[in-house]
Amino acid sequence: MIRVSGLRAIEAANSICDANVRELPPRYMERTKVHFFGDNSRFIDDALVVVFCAPNSFTGEDVVELHCHGGGVVGKMVMNQLFAAGAVQAMAGEFTHRAFLSGRVNLTQAEAIGNIVHAKTENALEAAANDLVRDSLAGEIRRIRGQLIELAAELLADMNFSDDNADIPRVRLAEGLRGASSGLEKLKKTSNIGIILQEGLNATIAGAPNVGKSSLLNSILGQERAIVTDVAGTTRDVLREQANILGNLVNFADTAGIRPTDDHIEKIGISHAQEQIKRAELVIVVLDGSRSLNAEDERILRETAGKKRIIAVNKSDKEQILNLPRSVENDVILHISAKNGTGMDELYAEIAKVCGGDENLLKQPIISNSRQKQQVERAIAILSDVNKENVPPDAVLSEIEGAIAALGEIIGENVSEKIIEEIFSKFCIGK
Repeated sequence: MIRVSGLRAIEAANSICDANVRELPPRYMERTKVHFFGDNSRFIDDALVVVFCAPNSFTGEDVVELHCHGGGVVGKMVMNQLFAAGAVQAMAGEFTHRAFLSGRVNLTQAEAIGNIVHAKTENALEAAANDLVRDSLAGEIRRIRGQLIELAAELLADMNFSDDNADIPRVRLAEGLRGASSGLEKLKKTSNIGIILQEGLNATIAGAPNVGKSSLLNSILGQERAIVTDVAGTTRDVLREQANILGNLVNFADTAGIRPTDDHIEKIGISHAQEQIKRAELVIVVLDGSRSLNAEDERILRETAGKKRIIAVNKSDKEQILNLPRSVENDVILHISAKNGTGMDELYAEIAKVCGGDENLLKQPIISNSRQKQQVERAIAILSDVNKENVPPDAVLSEIEGAIAALGEIIGENVSEKIIEEIFSKFCIGK
Protein backbone atom coordinates (compact mmCIF):
# COMPACT_ATOMS: atom_id res chain seq x y z
CA MET A 1 0.00 0.00 0.00
CA ILE A 2 1.35 3.43 -0.99
CA ARG A 3 -0.01 6.46 0.86
CA VAL A 4 0.06 10.06 -0.36
CA SER A 5 -0.97 12.96 1.88
CA GLY A 6 -1.19 16.71 1.26
CA LEU A 7 -2.84 19.44 -0.76
CA ARG A 8 -2.05 17.86 -4.14
CA ALA A 9 -2.33 14.20 -3.10
CA ILE A 10 -5.52 13.60 -5.10
CA GLU A 11 -4.13 15.41 -8.15
CA ALA A 12 -0.87 13.41 -8.06
CA ALA A 13 -2.69 10.09 -7.80
CA ASN A 14 -5.16 11.06 -10.53
CA SER A 15 -2.27 11.71 -12.92
CA ILE A 16 -1.12 8.06 -12.80
CA CYS A 17 -4.51 6.27 -12.51
CA ASP A 18 -7.08 5.60 -15.20
CA ALA A 19 -9.84 5.89 -12.60
CA ASN A 20 -11.09 9.43 -11.97
CA VAL A 21 -9.61 9.85 -8.50
CA ARG A 22 -10.97 13.42 -8.23
CA GLU A 23 -14.55 12.15 -8.39
CA LEU A 24 -14.23 9.11 -6.12
CA PRO A 25 -16.53 9.11 -3.08
CA PRO A 26 -14.48 9.24 0.16
CA ARG A 27 -13.56 5.85 1.63
CA TYR A 28 -14.81 4.04 -1.49
CA MET A 29 -12.31 1.61 -2.98
CA GLU A 30 -12.13 1.62 -6.78
CA ARG A 31 -10.25 -0.63 -9.16
CA THR A 32 -7.76 1.22 -11.34
CA LYS A 33 -4.94 0.74 -13.80
CA VAL A 34 -1.75 2.50 -12.69
CA HIS A 35 0.31 3.92 -15.54
CA PHE A 36 3.39 6.06 -16.09
CA PHE A 37 3.11 9.79 -15.44
CA GLY A 38 2.50 11.50 -18.77
CA ASP A 39 2.18 8.20 -20.65
CA ASN A 40 -1.05 6.34 -19.94
CA SER A 41 -0.20 3.65 -22.49
CA ARG A 42 2.52 2.18 -20.24
CA PHE A 43 0.89 0.26 -17.42
CA ILE A 44 2.52 -0.72 -14.13
CA ASP A 45 -0.22 -2.51 -12.18
CA ASP A 46 -3.90 -3.35 -11.83
CA ALA A 47 -4.56 -1.90 -8.38
CA LEU A 48 -7.13 -0.41 -6.01
CA VAL A 49 -7.38 3.24 -5.03
CA VAL A 50 -9.20 4.90 -2.12
CA VAL A 51 -9.51 8.56 -1.13
CA PHE A 52 -9.83 10.10 2.35
CA CYS A 53 -10.78 13.77 2.22
CA ALA A 54 -9.57 16.40 4.68
CA PRO A 55 -10.18 16.75 7.56
CA ASN A 56 -11.53 13.21 7.91
CA SER A 57 -8.30 11.34 7.34
CA PHE A 58 -5.47 10.09 9.54
CA THR A 59 -3.28 13.11 8.79
CA GLY A 60 -6.14 15.62 8.62
CA GLU A 61 -5.18 16.31 4.98
CA ASP A 62 -6.39 14.82 1.70
CA VAL A 63 -5.01 11.28 1.58
CA VAL A 64 -4.92 8.76 -1.26
CA GLU A 65 -3.96 5.11 -0.84
CA LEU A 66 -2.93 2.90 -3.74
CA HIS A 67 -3.19 -0.82 -2.97
CA CYS A 68 -0.87 -2.57 -5.40
CA HIS A 69 0.29 -6.14 -5.88
CA GLY A 70 3.18 -7.23 -3.70
CA GLY A 71 6.76 -6.98 -4.85
CA GLY A 72 9.50 -4.43 -4.49
CA VAL A 73 9.62 -3.47 -8.18
CA VAL A 74 5.90 -2.64 -8.39
CA GLY A 75 6.00 -0.38 -5.35
CA LYS A 76 9.18 1.36 -6.45
CA MET A 77 7.85 2.06 -9.96
CA VAL A 78 4.54 3.44 -8.67
CA MET A 79 6.35 5.68 -6.19
CA ASN A 80 8.69 6.95 -8.92
CA GLN A 81 5.68 8.00 -11.00
CA LEU A 82 4.18 9.80 -7.99
CA PHE A 83 7.50 11.60 -7.54
CA ALA A 84 7.37 12.58 -11.21
CA ALA A 85 3.87 13.98 -10.55
CA GLY A 86 5.23 16.23 -7.79
CA ALA A 87 5.10 14.09 -4.65
CA VAL A 88 8.16 13.81 -2.38
CA GLN A 89 9.40 10.98 -0.19
CA ALA A 90 7.92 11.07 3.32
CA MET A 91 10.31 11.39 6.23
CA ALA A 92 10.33 8.84 9.08
CA GLY A 93 7.08 9.18 11.00
CA GLU A 94 5.87 12.07 8.84
CA PHE A 95 2.29 10.83 8.46
CA THR A 96 1.87 10.43 12.22
CA HIS A 97 3.65 13.78 12.75
CA ARG A 98 1.10 15.46 10.49
CA ALA A 99 -1.71 13.70 12.36
CA PHE A 100 -0.32 15.12 15.60
CA LEU A 101 0.03 18.65 14.20
CA SER A 102 -3.54 18.57 12.88
CA GLY A 103 -4.88 17.37 16.24
CA ARG A 104 -5.94 13.95 15.01
CA VAL A 105 -3.82 12.23 17.68
CA ASN A 106 -2.10 13.48 20.83
CA LEU A 107 1.56 12.81 21.60
CA THR A 108 1.00 9.68 23.71
CA GLN A 109 -1.19 8.23 20.96
CA ALA A 110 1.53 9.03 18.42
CA GLU A 111 4.06 7.22 20.62
CA ALA A 112 1.60 4.33 20.91
CA ILE A 113 1.54 4.04 17.11
CA GLY A 114 5.33 3.75 17.17
CA ASN A 115 5.07 1.13 19.91
CA ILE A 116 2.55 -0.86 17.85
CA VAL A 117 4.87 -0.82 14.83
CA HIS A 118 7.86 -1.95 16.90
CA ALA A 119 5.98 -4.36 19.21
CA LYS A 120 7.73 -7.73 19.46
CA THR A 121 5.29 -9.49 21.78
CA GLU A 122 1.55 -9.81 22.28
CA ASN A 123 1.60 -7.93 25.59
CA ALA A 124 3.56 -5.01 24.14
CA LEU A 125 1.04 -4.79 21.31
CA GLU A 126 -1.96 -4.91 23.66
CA ALA A 127 -0.58 -2.17 25.91
CA ALA A 128 0.20 0.08 22.95
CA ALA A 129 -3.20 -0.52 21.35
CA ASN A 130 -4.85 0.39 24.66
CA ASP A 131 -3.08 3.77 24.60
CA LEU A 132 -4.01 4.37 20.95
CA VAL A 133 -7.65 3.22 20.93
CA ARG A 134 -8.75 4.08 24.47
CA ASP A 135 -6.37 7.05 24.85
CA SER A 136 -5.89 5.74 28.38
CA LEU A 137 -2.58 7.36 29.36
CA ALA A 138 -3.43 10.79 27.96
CA GLY A 139 -6.85 10.55 29.61
CA GLU A 140 -5.31 9.96 33.04
CA ILE A 141 -2.75 12.72 32.51
CA ARG A 142 -5.52 15.14 31.51
CA ARG A 143 -7.53 14.17 34.59
CA ILE A 144 -4.66 14.88 37.00
CA ARG A 145 -3.64 17.99 35.08
CA GLY A 146 -7.23 19.21 35.29
CA GLN A 147 -7.16 18.85 39.08
CA LEU A 148 -4.02 21.00 39.24
CA ILE A 149 -5.48 23.61 36.88
CA GLU A 150 -8.54 23.92 39.15
CA LEU A 151 -6.31 24.34 42.21
CA ALA A 152 -4.22 26.96 40.43
CA ALA A 153 -7.32 28.86 39.29
CA GLU A 154 -8.79 28.86 42.81
CA LEU A 155 -5.50 29.95 44.31
CA LEU A 156 -5.11 32.75 41.75
CA ALA A 157 -8.66 33.96 42.38
CA ASP A 158 -8.05 34.15 46.12
CA MET A 159 -4.78 36.01 45.59
CA ASN A 160 -6.41 38.56 43.28
CA PHE A 161 -9.79 39.10 44.86
CA SER A 162 -9.59 38.20 48.55
CA ASP A 163 -9.72 41.28 50.77
CA ASP A 164 -7.11 39.99 53.15
CA ASN A 165 -5.07 38.30 50.37
CA ALA A 166 -5.54 34.98 52.18
CA ASP A 167 -4.79 31.89 50.19
CA ILE A 168 -7.27 29.03 49.82
CA PRO A 169 -7.47 26.97 53.00
CA ARG A 170 -4.22 25.07 53.47
CA VAL A 171 -6.12 21.87 54.25
CA ARG A 172 -8.03 21.99 50.97
CA LEU A 173 -4.88 22.85 49.03
CA ALA A 174 -2.97 20.00 50.69
CA GLU A 175 -5.76 17.55 49.90
CA GLY A 176 -5.77 18.59 46.25
CA LEU A 177 -2.01 18.27 45.94
CA ARG A 178 -2.04 14.88 47.66
CA GLY A 179 -4.74 13.64 45.31
CA ALA A 180 -2.76 14.69 42.25
CA SER A 181 0.47 13.27 43.68
CA SER A 182 -1.24 9.97 44.47
CA GLY A 183 -2.43 9.61 40.89
CA LEU A 184 1.05 10.40 39.57
CA GLU A 185 2.70 7.94 41.95
CA LYS A 186 0.35 5.24 40.70
CA LEU A 187 1.33 6.05 37.12
CA LYS A 188 5.02 6.08 38.01
CA LYS A 189 4.76 2.52 39.35
CA THR A 190 3.71 1.34 35.89
CA SER A 191 6.82 2.78 34.23
CA ASN A 192 9.12 -0.19 34.87
CA ILE A 193 6.54 -2.58 33.46
CA GLY A 194 5.72 -0.28 30.55
CA ILE A 195 9.35 0.17 29.55
CA ILE A 196 9.95 -3.58 29.89
CA LEU A 197 6.96 -4.25 27.61
CA GLN A 198 8.47 -2.10 24.86
CA GLU A 199 12.20 -2.59 25.37
CA GLY A 200 12.31 -5.99 27.09
CA LEU A 201 13.39 -7.29 30.50
CA ASN A 202 17.17 -7.52 30.83
CA ALA A 203 17.84 -11.00 32.21
CA THR A 204 21.36 -12.31 32.81
CA ILE A 205 22.15 -16.02 32.99
CA ALA A 206 25.02 -16.39 35.47
CA GLY A 207 26.86 -19.26 37.09
CA ALA A 208 30.10 -21.15 37.42
CA PRO A 209 31.63 -22.88 34.36
CA ASN A 210 29.86 -25.99 33.04
CA VAL A 211 26.66 -25.64 35.09
CA GLY A 212 24.61 -25.44 31.87
CA LYS A 213 24.16 -21.69 31.23
CA SER A 214 24.59 -21.96 27.47
CA SER A 215 22.43 -25.08 27.36
CA LEU A 216 19.73 -23.14 29.19
CA LEU A 217 19.89 -20.30 26.65
CA ASN A 218 19.69 -22.79 23.78
CA SER A 219 16.68 -24.44 25.41
CA ILE A 220 14.92 -21.07 25.79
CA LEU A 221 15.62 -20.10 22.19
CA GLY A 222 14.82 -23.53 20.77
CA GLN A 223 18.03 -23.56 18.75
CA GLU A 224 21.75 -24.14 19.17
CA ARG A 225 22.73 -20.50 19.54
CA ALA A 226 25.47 -20.91 22.16
CA ILE A 227 28.37 -23.35 21.92
CA VAL A 228 28.07 -26.14 24.48
CA THR A 229 31.07 -28.33 25.40
CA ASP A 230 32.45 -30.11 28.43
CA VAL A 231 35.43 -27.76 28.40
CA ALA A 232 35.23 -25.14 31.15
CA GLY A 233 35.48 -21.53 29.96
CA THR A 234 33.95 -22.09 26.50
CA THR A 235 31.87 -18.90 26.76
CA ARG A 236 34.35 -16.01 26.69
CA ASP A 237 32.02 -13.03 26.19
CA VAL A 238 28.41 -11.99 26.68
CA LEU A 239 26.01 -13.61 24.20
CA ARG A 240 22.77 -11.63 23.82
CA GLU A 241 19.49 -12.93 22.41
CA GLN A 242 15.82 -11.91 22.64
CA ALA A 243 12.94 -14.29 23.33
CA ASN A 244 9.18 -14.06 23.72
CA ILE A 245 8.37 -15.47 27.15
CA LEU A 246 4.60 -15.88 27.57
CA GLY A 247 3.95 -12.66 25.67
CA ASN A 248 6.83 -10.73 27.24
CA LEU A 249 10.02 -9.60 25.52
CA VAL A 250 13.13 -10.72 27.42
CA ASN A 251 16.70 -9.74 26.55
CA PHE A 252 18.80 -12.71 27.67
CA ALA A 253 22.53 -12.46 28.24
CA ASP A 254 24.54 -15.66 28.53
CA THR A 255 27.75 -14.86 30.40
CA ALA A 256 31.13 -16.43 30.92
CA GLY A 257 31.46 -18.83 33.85
CA ILE A 258 32.83 -16.96 36.86
CA ARG A 259 35.91 -18.61 38.33
CA PRO A 260 39.58 -17.84 39.14
CA THR A 261 41.66 -18.05 35.96
CA ASP A 262 45.04 -17.01 34.53
CA ASP A 263 43.65 -16.85 30.99
CA HIS A 264 43.70 -13.17 29.96
CA ILE A 265 40.81 -13.48 27.49
CA GLU A 266 38.68 -15.45 29.93
CA LYS A 267 39.34 -12.79 32.59
CA ILE A 268 37.91 -10.16 30.26
CA GLY A 269 34.83 -12.35 29.69
CA ILE A 270 34.37 -12.78 33.45
CA SER A 271 34.67 -9.02 33.96
CA HIS A 272 31.95 -8.50 31.34
CA ALA A 273 29.80 -11.08 33.09
CA GLN A 274 30.10 -9.24 36.40
CA GLU A 275 29.16 -5.94 34.77
CA GLN A 276 26.19 -7.61 33.11
CA ILE A 277 25.00 -8.93 36.48
CA LYS A 278 25.13 -5.42 37.97
CA ARG A 279 22.96 -3.98 35.17
CA ALA A 280 20.48 -6.87 35.01
CA GLU A 281 16.86 -6.48 36.09
CA LEU A 282 16.73 -10.25 36.66
CA VAL A 283 19.56 -12.71 37.26
CA ILE A 284 19.01 -16.41 36.61
CA VAL A 285 21.65 -18.11 38.74
CA VAL A 286 22.36 -21.58 37.36
CA LEU A 287 23.65 -24.26 39.73
CA ASP A 288 24.58 -27.86 38.95
CA GLY A 289 22.30 -30.12 40.96
CA SER A 290 24.46 -33.18 40.24
CA ARG A 291 27.36 -31.96 42.37
CA SER A 292 27.99 -30.23 45.67
CA LEU A 293 28.09 -26.46 46.02
CA ASN A 294 31.62 -25.17 45.47
CA ALA A 295 33.47 -21.90 46.09
CA GLU A 296 32.59 -20.56 42.63
CA ASP A 297 28.87 -21.15 43.22
CA GLU A 298 29.10 -19.45 46.61
CA ARG A 299 30.86 -16.46 45.08
CA ILE A 300 28.12 -16.01 42.46
CA LEU A 301 25.42 -16.27 45.10
CA ARG A 302 27.17 -13.55 47.09
CA GLU A 303 27.60 -11.31 44.04
CA THR A 304 23.92 -11.61 43.09
CA ALA A 305 22.57 -11.18 46.62
CA GLY A 306 20.13 -8.30 46.71
CA LYS A 307 19.31 -8.64 43.01
CA LYS A 308 16.00 -9.92 41.72
CA ARG A 309 16.98 -13.49 40.93
CA ILE A 310 15.78 -16.99 40.18
CA ILE A 311 17.87 -19.97 41.34
CA ALA A 312 17.77 -22.56 38.56
CA VAL A 313 19.13 -25.90 39.78
CA ASN A 314 20.05 -27.53 36.51
CA LYS A 315 20.67 -31.16 35.46
CA SER A 316 17.63 -32.55 37.22
CA ASP A 317 17.91 -35.49 34.79
CA LYS A 318 20.90 -36.68 36.87
CA GLU A 319 21.18 -37.83 40.47
CA GLN A 320 20.77 -34.78 42.74
CA ILE A 321 23.32 -34.20 45.51
CA LEU A 322 23.36 -30.39 45.75
CA ASN A 323 22.49 -28.90 49.15
CA LEU A 324 21.36 -25.29 48.86
CA PRO A 325 22.58 -22.75 51.45
CA ARG A 326 20.20 -20.92 53.77
CA SER A 327 21.04 -17.64 52.00
CA VAL A 328 18.70 -18.55 49.10
CA GLU A 329 15.70 -19.70 51.12
CA ASN A 330 13.74 -16.56 50.19
CA ASP A 331 14.54 -16.85 46.49
CA VAL A 332 12.51 -18.58 43.80
CA ILE A 333 14.17 -22.00 43.43
CA LEU A 334 13.41 -24.18 40.42
CA HIS A 335 14.74 -27.60 39.49
CA ILE A 336 15.20 -27.81 35.76
CA SER A 337 16.91 -29.77 33.02
CA ALA A 338 18.08 -27.63 30.13
CA LYS A 339 18.85 -30.89 28.34
CA ASN A 340 15.36 -32.43 28.31
CA GLY A 341 13.19 -29.38 29.13
CA THR A 342 12.02 -30.39 32.60
CA GLY A 343 10.91 -27.39 34.66
CA MET A 344 11.15 -24.91 31.78
CA ASP A 345 7.44 -24.01 31.90
CA GLU A 346 7.82 -23.11 35.57
CA LEU A 347 10.86 -20.99 34.72
CA TYR A 348 8.94 -19.14 32.01
CA ALA A 349 6.09 -18.45 34.45
CA GLU A 350 8.48 -16.96 37.01
CA ILE A 351 10.18 -14.79 34.38
CA ALA A 352 6.77 -13.54 33.24
CA LYS A 353 5.94 -12.56 36.84
CA VAL A 354 9.01 -10.33 36.91
CA CYS A 355 7.89 -8.71 33.65
CA GLY A 356 4.60 -7.95 35.38
CA GLY A 357 2.41 -7.62 32.28
CA ASP A 358 -0.75 -9.31 33.56
CA GLU A 359 -3.99 -9.02 31.63
CA ASN A 360 -5.66 -6.49 33.95
CA LEU A 361 -2.65 -4.18 34.05
CA LEU A 362 -2.41 -4.05 30.26
CA LYS A 363 -5.86 -2.41 30.15
CA GLN A 364 -4.78 0.41 32.50
CA PRO A 365 -2.82 3.57 31.68
CA ILE A 366 0.86 2.60 31.45
CA ILE A 367 3.94 4.79 31.08
CA SER A 368 5.82 3.30 28.15
CA ASN A 369 9.07 5.25 27.86
CA SER A 370 11.67 7.25 29.73
CA ARG A 371 10.41 10.60 28.40
CA GLN A 372 6.99 10.10 29.95
CA LYS A 373 8.51 8.78 33.17
CA GLN A 374 10.83 11.79 33.56
CA GLN A 375 7.97 14.27 33.27
CA VAL A 376 5.83 12.36 35.79
CA GLU A 377 8.77 12.30 38.21
CA ARG A 378 9.33 16.01 37.62
CA ALA A 379 5.70 16.78 38.47
CA ILE A 380 5.83 14.57 41.59
CA ALA A 381 8.97 16.36 42.81
CA ILE A 382 7.39 19.78 42.27
CA LEU A 383 4.21 18.87 44.14
CA SER A 384 6.24 17.37 46.98
CA ASP A 385 8.18 20.62 47.40
CA VAL A 386 5.16 22.90 47.23
CA ASN A 387 3.04 20.92 49.72
CA LYS A 388 4.94 22.25 52.71
CA GLU A 389 4.15 24.75 55.45
CA ASN A 390 5.01 28.46 55.10
CA VAL A 391 5.27 28.43 51.30
CA PRO A 392 3.80 31.76 50.12
CA PRO A 393 0.78 31.63 47.77
CA ASP A 394 2.63 33.11 44.78
CA ALA A 395 5.36 30.46 45.10
CA VAL A 396 2.73 27.71 45.42
CA LEU A 397 1.02 28.95 42.26
CA SER A 398 4.29 29.08 40.33
CA GLU A 399 5.22 25.54 41.31
CA ILE A 400 1.78 24.15 40.46
CA GLU A 401 2.07 25.77 37.04
CA GLY A 402 5.42 23.99 36.65
CA ALA A 403 3.77 20.63 37.37
CA ILE A 404 0.99 21.45 34.91
CA ALA A 405 3.62 22.21 32.25
CA ALA A 406 5.45 18.93 32.94
CA LEU A 407 2.27 16.93 32.43
CA GLY A 408 1.45 18.96 29.33
CA GLU A 409 4.73 17.84 27.79
CA ILE A 410 3.63 14.21 28.07
CA ILE A 411 0.52 14.69 25.91
CA GLY A 412 2.04 17.38 23.68
CA GLU A 413 0.28 20.44 25.06
CA ASN A 414 3.49 22.46 25.42
CA VAL A 415 6.27 20.24 24.16
CA SER A 416 9.35 21.55 22.35
CA GLU A 417 9.89 20.98 18.63
CA LYS A 418 13.18 19.23 19.45
CA ILE A 419 11.38 16.60 21.53
CA ILE A 420 8.76 16.12 18.82
CA GLU A 421 11.44 15.62 16.17
CA GLU A 422 13.22 13.08 18.38
CA ILE A 423 10.01 11.10 18.94
CA PHE A 424 9.07 10.87 15.26
CA SER A 425 12.62 10.17 14.11
CA LYS A 426 12.25 6.70 15.67
CA PHE A 427 9.32 5.83 13.37
CA CYS A 428 9.78 3.96 10.12
CA ILE A 429 9.07 5.46 6.69
CA GLY A 430 5.36 5.34 5.85
CA LYS A 431 4.02 5.70 9.41
